[in-house]
Amino acid sequence: MALLLQNLTDFIGSLSIIVVLSVAYGAVHRQIASGHTAQIILGLMFGLASFLEMHNPLSAWDGVLIDMRNVPVALAGAFLGRWGLGSCLILAICGRMYAGGTGATSGILAMLIAAGMGRLWHHLTIAYARRGLLMMLGLGVMMSLHILAATILPVQAFLWFYREAAIPIVTLNMLVVPLTAWIIERERRMILYESKLRDAGTTDPDTGFLTWGCFARDLGLQMAAAPPGQIAGLAVIRVQHQPWLIRQWGERLSNMMLGGLLLRVNKVLGETPLIGLTTDHRIVVPLTAIEMQRRSALVDDLEHAIAGEGFNLPGGLLLRVGVNVSVRRVSSYKEMEVLLTQLGADPATRTKPSLSKKPARKQRGHWRISRKRHPEPDPPTHLTAAKRDVLFDKAALLMSTR
Repeated sequence: MALLLQNLTDFIGSLSIIVVLSVAYGAVHRQIASGHTAQIILGLMFGLASFLEMHNPLSAWDGVLIDMRNVPVALAGAFLGRWGLGSCLILAICGRMYAGGTGATSGILAMLIAAGMGRLWHHLTIAYARRGLLMMLGLGVMMSLHILAATILPVQAFLWFYREAAIPIVTLNMLVVPLTAWIIERERRMILYESKLRDAGTTDPDTGFLTWGCFARDLGLQMAAAPPGQIAGLAVIRVQHQPWLIRQWGERLSNMMLGGLLLRVNKVLGETPLIGLTTDHRIVVPLTAIEMQRRSALVDDLEHAIAGEGFNLPGGLLLRVGVNVSVRRVSSYKEMEVLLTQLGADPATRTKPSLSKKPARKQRGHWRISRKRHPEPDPPTHLTAAKRDVLFDKAALLMSTR
């Protein structure tokens, strides 16, 4: 034990890497829109930290490395979901295989145990609204079971490990893991709180649409209070190539275009108080039974109002857009609730709702900028959504990282 205690200063110095990871958790989730992308990036960061920990070890036996590589791996299992844990393990395991030695197999097994314990801890605690210090200590105890992997070491290394290294490693785990897990949990809860504040707002300040949370809540209340059948469907308006527009001309011009589109929708439907905007910039409008009876003409009117004239944007840009308008009939409050859940889900995991569309026909309008003639071919419609407001669409991911 004395041999290992002499190197505690080196272990304590490596804690700075782990603390940086706990701070990066919040920063990455706030900046990266896609939940899976954020998980993978964080997983690679945690895996890199584990790799760096292997380069400052105490090697008391040929090929047997004693370090804190399992702490980032366990934290990835506890907080980063399947995608983040997978990317972390790939990098960490490759690093341990590269280091080699007689303890490589035992080291990889230890990482798998730590990752599994972190994942198990997540499933046992995610239902709690507040995960306190006792739960963080539980994570430290569970991930410390990785020392069982030393049982497959050669006999002499096995005896040395449990006589000299096991107790100090478990002690360090119990000091480091609860602290860093508490910091990450604090960041997670802060993002959830910010998302709730955002959801509590009624109007998007950039476009003038109702925020999705307010729209879904008010629509549910109106359906509950109105006579049966008064709200009979939803119209979903999607601007063609919206992700390309954001990348090409910036989010500010895109928001101005959406604000102008809101005014044109109101001209067709009257001053409709309920018009919502999903996190991937689709416009959702409730329709009455009378409007559903003339939905074909209504779709034509909406497409003509939006695509018939260009949008005058700053800098002398005249932007013409095409839209796809889909209509879904809703006969009950339960159907409406299911449809709103599908529309408001994270685009990375959402199941596409089966919206009834008009027969296929030639679309009116494509991207055209008055200063240029077709600056580039129309981008494919399957491009993923560009960066959105992270504070609004992270709640579902962070409440239940799967």
